Amino acid sequence: MAGQPLQLQRTTYRDLNGQVRPGNPTCGESALDMEQYYQPLERFHASSLHGWGVAAGLRVAATLNGTGVTVLPGIALDSNGMHIFLISGQQAEISKDTPGVTPLVPVTDSGVVIPTASMTGDQYLVIQFWETFDSQAQDNGIFRYTHTPWLHFVDATHLTYDGSSIILAKVSFGSSTTGQIAALADMRQRADWHVERTHEASIHGAGVAAGLGVMVTLNSAGVTVLPGIALDGNGQYISLANGGQAETDPNAAAPGATPRLVPITDTGVVIPTTGLIGDKYLTIQFWETAASETLATTLQSVAPFHFVHTPWLRFQDVAGFVNDGTSIILAKVSFGTSANAGLVTDLALDQRQETSLAVGNISIQRGITTSPATNKKAINNDESGTIRAYTTGGLDITAPNATDEIHMERDDGHNVAKISLGAQAVVARRDNGTESVTIDTQSGSIASANLSADFSVRQNSLYMSGGIGWSSLTYNAHHNDANNQWVFPDTSHPAVTVEMDDNSGVPRFQVWSTTSGNHTGWMERFAINGNSGDVSTVGGNLSTGMITATGEIAVKNAQGTDTVILNANTATIEAGASGVSGSITAYDKSHAATCIINGDNGKINTKALYATGNVTAANSSGGGWALGGFATQGGVGLRAANGGIQAELGTSQYAGDFTGNVNISGSLHVSGPISKSGGGFKIDHPCDPQNKYLTHSFVESPDRKNIYDGIAILDANGEAIVELPEWFTALNRDVRYQLTCIGGYAPVCISQKIHGSSFKIAGGKPEMEVSWQVTGIRQDAWACAHPLSVEEMKQPEEQGHYLHPAENGADPAVHSHTLRHS
Repeated sequence: MAGQPLQLQRTTYRDLNGQVRPGNPTCGESALDMEQYYQPLERFHASSLHGWGVAAGLRVAATLNGTGVTVLPGIALDSNGMHIFLISGQQAEISKDTPGVTPLVPVTDSGVVIPTASMTGDQYLVIQFWETFDSQAQDNGIFRYTHTPWLHFVDATHLTYDGSSIILAKVSFGSSTTGQIAALADMRQRADWHVERTHEASIHGAGVAAGLGVMVTLNSAGVTVLPGIALDGNGQYISLANGGQAETDPNAAAPGATPRLVPITDTGVVIPTTGLIGDKYLTIQFWETAASETLATTLQSVAPFHFVHTPWLRFQDVAGFVNDGTSIILAKVSFGTSANAGLVTDLALDQRQETSLAVGNISIQRGITTSPATNKKAINNDESGTIRAYTTGGLDITAPNATDEIHMERDDGHNVAKISLGAQAVVARRDNGTESVTIDTQSGSIASANLSADFSVRQNSLYMSGGIGWSSLTYNAHHNDANNQWVFPDTSHPAVTVEMDDNSGVPRFQVWSTTSGNHTGWMERFAINGNSGDVSTVGGNLSTGMITATGEIAVKNAQGTDTVILNANTATIEAGASGVSGSITAYDKSHAATCIINGDNGKINTKALYATGNVTAANSSGGGWALGGFATQGGVGLRAANGGIQAELGTSQYAGDFTGNVNISGSLHVSGPISKSGGGFKIDHPCDPQNKYLTHSFVESPDRKNIYDGIAILDANGEAIVELPEWFTALNRDVRYQLTCIGGYAPVCISQKIHGSSFKIAGGKPEMEVSWQVTGIRQDAWACAHPLSVEEMKQPEEQGHYLHPAENGADPAVHSHTLRHS
């Protein structure tokens, strides 16, 4: 601090015997009026009203893996009511075990550095009230005692919690290197931890109380924090108010750090983001900065008795962040990387926590993300609802918007119910989050996966009734359990009931009805036996025009026979025909079999198979075909038009296998390599297309070569630059060149190889035509991933078989395709 230091000194008083009384003022001797009344009164006032601990400042800073701990200036109060000042311009006692062993050290604006040599394990840094006899300060025989706070380390066995010394920090030292700091934990005990702060921390919790909105412009640098108030886990208010200042140095807690304060305006504070990358939490933390006050002119000094509230705004890494209530998260901010470092790419609420300080009821707030303008994002607070207790009893929960929902959760985090205001429904949930019961508050309808009740449930004229072992769904009737009688609300209309029961262990499904002649007399109409599956009708026939099912329909005839026939006019479907177990046969009107399905092996033998949709065939036996077609009398064995056939590779080598000629009248696309014995094009002969074909062969190569050619006309210098496609070098490697002069001779050459997407020809004559050819080998991703194997061994099972046995002088029976068809 600037100016002359303030020396806190005490005059040495004489006792009642006229002798100079030396020693600490805590001695129990008789004293003069100041020490006997005013000083004890002030100490009693301080200790009783404020308690003991740190009043302001006294932060501890250190460098991990370094030595030495810095204690910044500040003020504390011990349990005896003694003020402990660590002020710039004073001196401090830093002896380890006994005061006076180490010379006093000066206190600067940056505080005091406590040496850590020989320290091991966990140590506690404490500050204690102490005075040092000043033998040099004599005035007419009166000696003085100077206030020299004692800063020293103690281990856990010697640590006291009676307030005689104030704990500032816990410092852990490395086991291999003594004195080297491994960890530092702030343990300052606050002197102002009284009822108010206990109330704030316990009742409201940590979070944003009001304001503190966050605004960004996407893909731009800088983040704006609007004015507001937060509450930390220690019950301390953190106020970002217009006219104040905020700390923005991310390393403000480092030893010797110089405050980086910025003014707070109506529009808040802009936090710089230079060089930031990845995801960061923007946090606000309670912070104080020492400020100077000009004291009375008689003291002629300036001292830091005054500490200014300067909330600390900084970015912290998301990974490893400990949300212990010390720092309050305002937003998660995402930044670009590399050239876009420091530019904001996204803004999210993430773990932003809101707290409420409303009066008369509990006002619940939430953080919301908005887009106030194009390419801008903002985070602010919004009221989510209120909870209010009625004086006559009950609880009122209010949400501000019709589209909001009110959720109810258990202590274990399961969301068990909600009230949807927009949908006007009450919903109950299971532990897994599925909604099991929904009540429509407008119509009164109940939707439930498992609705249980011991009384009748009604929806218009439809009733649910039941008892032990039975349940029913009934139109115009319900069961009265009290007298075991049925009640018919409207006897002018008949009734119908569907009943499910467990009659003596036999599950049954039954349909009963009354008749037009007797509206209250039940008659059984239809029944299903749950054990046997038998279906029976009572007093009528079972008639249907069509049976539709998404599952299985089974029609069984009497025991001992093997044929079930379904006859649709002249066409017939027969099951188990001719004694063949499991076969299904379809016959035409002349009773000729057109399709036979073998139930034992799944084979289908049909005269024709035609489908406008998909045909799926599978063969899991390990051999043969899943779907085969054979042509007779010059026909086509398998025909597909407009994408009608799809074949997929199973466990065998081939998704499709064709023997004979295959004709494709459209385009053929192959995503993998093509293997062939020969190939080329075959077209109508350009000179005689009506009567002849023209055939050319492919150009073959052991490499996947691409060929490019053209005619270049040389300029006045006998040179030409040939432009190739811009993707040439990306596609090709191992480039080869050929040049041929047209109409004359010249020693032409490639004067400049391909660079970028062009090459240069030189050595010719002006206006000469030069034919050029360039080849390259493919180096695209697919070609690199699937290199061409020029020579390869046949698989063991293929050896001795030929793709072309006759041409190689072998028996046609050892053709390779016989392996696939065996």
